[in-house]
Amino acid sequence: MHHRRLPRPEAVRGHLSNAQRAWLAGIIDGEGWISVLSCSGRNLLVLGVGNTDEAIVRCCQKIANGGSITSRLPQGFGTRVQWIWQINGLAAQKMIRQVMPYLVGIEKRRRAELVMQFPCYPNGSHPLTEKAKATRRRVYEEIKLGVI
Repeated sequence: MHHRRLPRPEAVRGHLSNAQRAWLAGIIDGEGWISVLSCSGRNLLVLGVGNTDEAIVRCCQKIANGGSITSRLPQGFGTRVQWIWQINGLAAQKMIRQVMPYLVGIEKRRRAELVMQFPCYPNGSHPLTEKAKATRRRVYEEIKLGVI
C-alpha cells in the first residue's frame, strides 16, 4: 500500500461555528471514525475521515486547522484514490468535543462520549500515571471489543 503525505497545518482550531461543527459531525457520522489504536505498546486516540473526493478531506483539515492528509492508491480495478484526513491525541479529543453535540449516529456518539475519558496531554508535557495508562487501556478495550 502506498501513501503520499501532504503538508499539514500545525494547530487545531479552538472554536468552530455551529455550521462548521454540524458539517464536520455529518461527515464523521457518514465517512469517519473515532477510535483508539494500539501502537508500540501505547494507545493513541484517532479521529479520521476517508473519502475519494479530496475536497471533502481538505475541508475537514481546513475546518480543524490541523491534522494530516494522506492518499491511498487504488487497490483494484474500478477503484479510485482514497483520501484520508486524520488527527490524533489531544487535538482529536478537542475536535470530538466540539462536534459531539451534532453527531447523530448512535455508535459514533457513544465512541465520542467514551473517548472523552481518554487521558490526553500535549506531546511530552506529562508522563502518564499508572491510572492514566489503565484508563487508556480500558477505553481501548471497550472500543476493540465493541462494548460501546
